[in-house]
Amino acid sequence: MLNVSKFTIINYDFILFAIEGMRNAMNSWDHTDSGTQYITKQDSPDLFELLNNKDDLITHSQYETVLRKHNIYDIYSMQKQEDTYVINTIGINDYKLMSRLSRAGRDHSKFLRSIPIGMRISAPLFWWKQFDTYKVGTVGLSTSTMHKIHSKEFTRDDFCTDNLSGYALETLDVTITCLNAYREEYNKSKNMANWRTMIELLPDSYIQTRNITLNYEVLKNIYNSRRNHKLTEWRRFCNYIEFLPLSELITSSIVSKASLLGVKTIDITSRNVSMDFIDALLHDNIFNETNSITNTVDPVLSNSIAYGSVNTIDDALKNIRQSIKPEIKIKVDPDVSIYDNSHFNTSSKQQ
Repeated sequence: MLNVSKFTIINYDFILFAIEGMRNAMNSWDHTDSGTQYITKQDSPDLFELLNNKDDLITHSQYETVLRKHNIYDIYSMQKQEDTYVINTIGINDYKLMSRLSRAGRDHSKFLRSIPIGMRISAPLFWWKQFDTYKVGTVGLSTSTMHKIHSKEFTRDDFCTDNLSGYALETLDVTITCLNAYREEYNKSKNMANWRTMIELLPDSYIQTRNITLNYEVLKNIYNSRRNHKLTEWRRFCNYIEFLPLSELITSSIVSKASLLGVKTIDITSRNVSMDFIDALLHDNIFNETNSITNTVDPVLSNSIAYGSVNTIDDALKNIRQSIKPEIKIKVDPDVSIYDNSHFNTSSKQQ
C-alpha cells in the first residue's frame, strides 16, 4: 500500500532558474527560448484557439503541430486574463538540451538537482526503511510515533494488509488488540513502560505519512533503481513519477505516460488532474503495473529523439483517449518498442 495524496508542483521560476544554470557551462544563455508569452486571438489565432479548445479528444499531432510552429515544446502553466492567455513555456531549444544532458549521465545532468518537488506520501514502515536510503537531496517531515502513537485507537486501516489473509490477518488482529490494551493503560497511568511496549510491538506494516521534499535527480535515481522492484509500493511510486511535468527527463522516455493518455502538463500543474484520477488510470489496468510504458531510450538515439516527432503514435493516442472507459482495457506488450503503435490493443469486457 502506498499513496501520494498530494504533490506540490514546482514554481515555473525554478524551471527557468534550472535552464539558466544548465546553460552556464557553454555561456549559451542567448539560445534560451523558454519564457512567458502573451497570446491573443489577433496575433496568434491558431495557438489561441488551441488554448481555448475544450475538446479532450484533440489529437497529439494537432497539439504538437501548433506548439512547434511557435517554437514551443510544452506549456508548463497558463492563465487567462480577459482576452489574453498568459502562458509559461518550455522552448524547443531548451528542451533539446535538457533531454540530451539528462541522458548523458550524472555529471552532465546536474541541472536536475535545481528542480525541486514536494510529495505527501503514506506508506508502510517497511517501505520507508528503503526510501531512507535516499538521504542526499531529500527532506522528510513525518507523523510521529514517538509523540502521537497513543493518540488514537489502532485499527486495521492503520496497517498495510494487501497480502494478509487467514491466520496472518488474525495474528495482526491480536497485535492490534494488544497495542490498544497498552495504549489504554498508558493513557490512564502515563507509565512509560506501556509506551515503550507499544513502540516495540508496532509492526513494520504500520502506515506512516511524510511530507517529502526532493529533486528531479533523486527521482531519476529512484526510477532507474526501483521501477522493476519486487515491492509493489516501489513500482506504484514510479508510476506516480511518470505523471510529473517533464517526467521524460526522469524516465528517459520519448513521451511521458501523461501525454500518452492525453493529459497535458498544464492540466497537472493547474491541479486539474488529481491523484484520484491517476489512481483510476493505474487501477483500471490501462497500464500493466509491473511494466512501465516509458521505455529507456538507447543513448545512441538521443540526438535524433531529443526533439523527435511522436506523430507515429498518433493513432495510438486517439485510440487510448477514446477508450478510457470502465468497460475497456488497454493491453501493453512490454516487449514492443514505444515507437510501434501496433501494440495498443483494446478488448471489451463481456456485458
